[in-house]
Amino acid sequence: MVHIDPELHRRHMAKFKPRAQPAREIPASLEDRGYKPMPGLFSYVIPGPAPGAVRQTQSDKWKKRPCVLAYREWCDLARKCCPNIAAAELISWLNIKAIYTPPESWTKAERARAIGQRKRTKPDGDNIIKALCDALWKNDAALGDQAVSRYWGAESLLEVTIFLG
Repeated sequence: MVHIDPELHRRHMAKFKPRAQPAREIPASLEDRGYKPMPGLFSYVIPGPAPGAVRQTQSDKWKKRPCVLAYREWCDLARKCCPNIAAAELISWLNIKAIYTPPESWTKAERARAIGQRKRTKPDGDNIIKALCDALWKNDAALGDQAVSRYWGAESLLEVTIFLG
């Protein structure tokens, strides 16, 4: 297994700040922004806030609950933003960085202070991983190491980085 220094990776990924984009459009890939990835390292960006996985029942096949419809729409967007993603069996490391905008109910000062800080409210990290993995892979049990971090930011998006090895 290839060892990746987490501090080196954090400093490397810190160079790429999210930029404003029209809502619900597929953003340009990091390669289009001038980023030259290391071999075996792939990055994807999914716009919008990452939902937690939704508990579904059999009746959701005919009952169209709004939370399930929104979750399925986000799963479709995730698949569209991550084309030709590698099979789960080939991935040795999955890193997810979820960025959320602060609530409108906060004051401007509170919102400005929150940017860049860790997000410690729902959805929690394991539900974000579950939602993403269920959207992208049929057999996500084969995934190796997984990590998720949640931050407040100027725009909501999900950065997915995978390492094949």
